Amino acid sequence: MPKRGILSPRCVENVALDLTATTASLKARGIRGSLLSEKGSFYWRVRVTDTEGERKTRKIPLRLAAEPSALALAESRIVELSGQIQEQGALPDELPWDIRKVVPTGKKNTVTVAVAVQALEVDFWKGKIRTTAAERTWERLKAETDRLPQQATLTMDLLVGVGEQQNPGSRTRLEFLKVSKRLAKLMRVEGTDRLDDLKTPYEPEARDIPSDAEIQQVVEATIDDPNWGWATWALATFGCRPSECFSLRTSDDGTAQCLTIKRKVKLPTWRTALALPVCDLPEPERVLPWDVTTCGEIRQQTRQAPL
Repeated sequence: MPKRGILSPRCVENVALDLTATTASLKARGIRGSLLSEKGSFYWRVRVTDTEGERKTRKIPLRLAAEPSALALAESRIVELSGQIQEQGALPDELPWDIRKVVPTGKKNTVTVAVAVQALEVDFWKGKIRTTAAERTWERLKAETDRLPQQATLTMDLLVGVGEQQNPGSRTRLEFLKVSKRLAKLMRVEGTDRLDDLKTPYEPEARDIPSDAEIQQVVEATIDDPNWGWATWALATFGCRPSECFSLRTSDDGTAQCLTIKRKVKLPTWRTALALPVCDLPEPERVLPWDVTTCGEIRQQTRQAPL
């Protein structure tokens, strides 16, 4: 019995680890049960049937120390085992991580690349809302992990070896090393400085920019098109980005105003664009309502339009 005012070791453990977010994440995936921390280790508490046909509530050991840094891997192991139970119809006699545990002495928490990527996905979505932009970001991360053999054991030698295969000075190598370092830190694979040593200065490839004469030909060919005539003329004349074209407002003095592209935690702002005409064609009629400020009016007209 601990003295009054002094927390017992188990109380301290419960204070340090908040497992509600992980349990909620499992529930969102349609996985029953909850993550449990007991005697310094993680367990999955769930009602399940074993291969003998006995169904009862069990505490399945995840073979992980109950530490905040192991939460992502713990959730990943529950997801993996839940998938096996659904596929086989029962709790397997041997847990996946116990099978993989047959490795030389000194290697702890050895996992395959596929399992590590699952843990990375869990960690990536922590505290995020699944927007299309976030989905695209995750797909870019996964594209880099897809370069790794998924059933191979995740080691620093493997990450370095695949990193060396990417062309020096390329964006491909830069992005792969960035994601590999994030994966290694999450799975506590030592030696990330070896990945830093592989980094080479990124040099973008020279772009084949069309000449003014070629741009003029495109403008003259599309100037009368009701859909793309004005947009093509605006892009060629003011040199704005395609996304900025939707908000472009021209003036008689040869300038225009457009909204900049959205950046992380920063809203678009109005900027001035200067006209640098590549041909003598005047501004065509703006048939379609490209102006971003008219979107509300268009939606209102659409709602009021008769069926």
